[in-house]
Amino acid sequence: MLIEEENLARMREHAMAMRTRIKQGAPDEEFMNNITVTAEQVQSLHARLHVGYQDLEVDEPSENGGDGSAPTPVEMLLSAVAGCTELTWITFCTVAGLAVEKIEVNVEGSLDRRYFAVPSIPARLQSVKIISRVYTNEPEEKVGQVHEKIKSLCPVAGSLNADIEKEHVLEVLPAND
Repeated sequence: MLIEEENLARMREHAMAMRTRIKQGAPDEEFMNNITVTAEQVQSLHARLHVGYQDLEVDEPSENGGDGSAPTPVEMLLSAVAGCTELTWITFCTVAGLAVEKIEVNVEGSLDRRYFAVPSIPARLQSVKIISRVYTNEPEEKVGQVHEKIKSLCPVAGSLNADIEKEHVLEVLPAND
């Protein structure tokens, strides 16, 4: 099992309580999760981000005026897509009762850096490819059914601009039992 029983029980209890509140007609605001992130300059293009109780850092490579001491904001965005997709896989494989040895998510993004110089090129990712490698001996069809859910339930990937080409790739690989 990918999630410890205690954590899974807590998740199920929370989901049941949410379903109950939805059926009772609770207002939409009750379900909104408002997130605030604060950024402050450390030095040059190096910034520290505060989110909840965590601190993260971003920077730009030297050719873009930074010192390369931390991931770029775009790399952090792609990292968030990878992390969210991984956690969504873990959750849904556990809920589906799939015996999975390991899940790896690789995210590749394409950014046309000419956006600084050419006004017609949008300042955003052009494409994102999400490669999910699931190591299991479960039938590929079962894993594929979970993959269909994953593609629509990662809120980070779902928040990307609709014009960005998103490609989801599933690789089911044998577990090393």
